Amino acid sequence: MKNLEIESSAKKTHKKMFVCAGICGDMLATVSYPCSEIALWNKKTLEKIKVISTPLKLSGCTYIENDFMYISSRNILGIDRIKLNGY
Repeated sequence: MKNLEIESSAKKTHKKMFVCAGICGDMLATVSYPCSEIALWNKKTLEKIKVISTPLKLSGCTYIENDFMYISSRNILGIDRIKLNGY
């Protein structure tokens, strides 16, 4: 971007606060801990591909490496792993 202009945007992505968790292949993953959901987006068009409901609740940390998303939360006893390349 020449002038740091916004190239595209998606509005109302989640009902409550969320984070951009990272990129997996051609997808952007966002996580809304209060809504207990993960959304997968086409990273070029910002169209929503899929929403995954999961018991994240109000805390946690998310990390993406290769085709996997790793999630920790006070409501998960350990670490959960979700394979993303199947979506």
